[in-house]
Amino acid sequence: MTSVLRIRDFRLLFTGEGVSLLGDQFYFIALPWLVLQLSASTMVLGVVLALQGVPRAAFMLVGGAVSDRFSPRRVMIGSNVVRLALVALLAALVLGGGVQTWMLFVVAAAYGVADGFFYPAQSAIVPELAAIDQLSAANAFVQGLDQVAQFVGPVLAGLLIASLARGRVGLEGVGFALAIDAATFVVSIALLAFMRVDARSPRRGATEVADSKVVGCGVEGAAGAAPSGLWDSIKEGLAYMWADPLLRILLLLILAVNFLAVGPLLVGVPALADQRLPGGAQAYGAIMSAFGGGSLAGLAVAGAVRRPPARLMGHVLLGVCAVFGVGIAVLGFAQSLAAALVPAAFMGFAAGYLMVSFFTWVQARTPQRLMGRMMSLIIFASVGLVPVSQALSGAVASWSLTGLFVIAAVLLGLVVGRAWFVPSLRSMGMEMATEPPGAASTVPDGDQHEADEHERGAEPLRRLE
Repeated sequence: MTSVLRIRDFRLLFTGEGVSLLGDQFYFIALPWLVLQLSASTMVLGVVLALQGVPRAAFMLVGGAVSDRFSPRRVMIGSNVVRLALVALLAALVLGGGVQTWMLFVVAAAYGVADGFFYPAQSAIVPELAAIDQLSAANAFVQGLDQVAQFVGPVLAGLLIASLARGRVGLEGVGFALAIDAATFVVSIALLAFMRVDARSPRRGATEVADSKVVGCGVEGAAGAAPSGLWDSIKEGLAYMWADPLLRILLLLILAVNFLAVGPLLVGVPALADQRLPGGAQAYGAIMSAFGGGSLAGLAVAGAVRRPPARLMGHVLLGVCAVFGVGIAVLGFAQSLAAALVPAAFMGFAAGYLMVSFFTWVQARTPQRLMGRMMSLIIFASVGLVPVSQALSGAVASWSLTGLFVIAAVLLGLVVGRAWFVPSLRSMGMEMATEPPGAASTVPDGDQHEADEHERGAEPLRRLE
């Protein structure tokens, strides 16, 4: 597990993204709270979150293709520079007393575009830094960073906002929370700039795309026949996904679960804290930290405990999805902070366990040269319909906050119940034990090993050996 930390570039990535992810939690708490204090409307909150989510989803596949064709590190730096400028501008407007609701629409939309490029690049850069046998550990570290940030960041942001607020609409704490996020982007950009991974990126594009073939999806790369444009690269990733029926069904299930769960949580939880719970922003941060802590526990269990037997794997994952429905229903009737913390922690545990299990399953079935595009498809399945979910959740919450949670829970239960009767989902553990589609290659074993060494660079491999 710890050998991956001996790789210089991975240490820089790990440190920079750890700081940045913690800062992101300040932004994620500050933005919804700022919207509610300026507008006092859950519908406006839903629209702002949707405006951030729509471009994020729209540019996700483009970001994955760009990351596969060019340098993920440079894509990450560019995205961080844009987000730094946006968050710093918003912090200045809040602290200067000049912020208005319409400005949040603009900032949220631009931030979403930058997000659409960043997340696929972040997923694509990890396999370029670590050896094949270290990839699981590297992913666990990166995903663990996110869970630790979700556990620590929201409660710190909530305490900061609540402690500096003067009256109900005091925004000093919000401004300082945004300024902290801006400062963490500076740290991330600096550490990414010190990385040397770009020295290997051109060789990656020249060898891996030219010499690999995705078996069964009808898209082949041969010398001189690599995808010629951005759209061709996106189509190649989509064709690979579509040729795998089980992967296609699972992505649709993830899409449905996120549509029914994420919007109600992102809109409903801050409204719940604002309308029902003492402490306001502090209670909001505590609930989100409980979710993050549960996610960290779920991630740890998924990484440390042996995978369920193949015949039970599909049942376990569907059961984990069902936990979301129960947790959302309980949140709908919460009248105290304690009553909200418990379901939030359980839902976080389910999210962490599901994330590690599903990512591992997909990575085992995906050729390395398509990793960025497949990661972008997974992220797209997670966030693609979330903007619509947020907008609808804001409208329903303006009618009835309890109704929002109850409707989401019932629909989620129906989706999971229907999925339970899909045979291929129940037997997905059997599929994980077989050779992944696309695992074959036109490259001989010896040449493939040499290509892998060439791709990752000699220096980190020599250290590992």
